[in-house]
Amino acid sequence: MDKKEYLEESDKIEPHLDRDSNSYEKLQYTFVWLKSRMPELHNDIVKNFQQIEASVYAHRQEQDAKDEQDVNNPRF
Repeated sequence: MDKKEYLEESDKIEPHLDRDSNSYEKLQYTFVWLKSRMPELHNDIVKNFQQIEASVYAHRQEQDAKDEQDVNNPRF
């Protein structure tokens, strides 16, 4: 999964995660299950994320800065 696909899919599930009070527990369960039952796949996924990690965080910081600017300078 490349950065673009990850960000698109992540944005789609974010509202669901925000509404679901158990979302952290579900994510943790998924992580534990995958790591314990399919460690090679887990390692591959982690390595893939590490390759895009810096650009994902940079993108998120840009989004946060833009959102903050929009809040501080509303266009009414």
